[in-house]
Amino acid sequence: MAGSSGLLLNLYRLQVSEASSLEEKARRQQMVYMRPFIPRRPIVDRKGNVLAIDRPVYTLYAHPKLFKKSLQEIAALLAPMIKKTPTDLEELFGKRKSGIRLGNTIPEAIADQIARLNLDGLELIRQYSRFYPQNELASDV
Repeated sequence: MAGSSGLLLNLYRLQVSEASSLEEKARRQQMVYMRPFIPRRPIVDRKGNVLAIDRPVYTLYAHPKLFKKSLQEIAALLAPMIKKTPTDLEELFGKRKSGIRLGNTIPEAIADQIARLNLDGLELIRQYSRFYPQNELASDV
């Protein structure tokens, strides 16, 4: 009898009293935070002219099941920014309910415009792309 009451007290202590702290401790032990991107250094010539540099670009995903506005409204707002027609976007939105990639290498300025729209169901994922200001001149560097 004494053993079972001791077990019940310990169960109560672990499940109720210390539950939140133990949960947080388990989460910290199981999660690994990694920095997925280590920027490459810019490449410059002997005069200091930039030949290659990393710049942020964005991938845009749409999740129509999360849209609060109509498909037509969202298509009309996005179309000029990502250089597609509203009808093309509406067709894409109708094919799947989630995970529709709308653009691969969207520049930061356009991604900022899209983010300012505050539309539910749009996801911008930041990546980096190598940019060559001198175009083909130094692309093999």
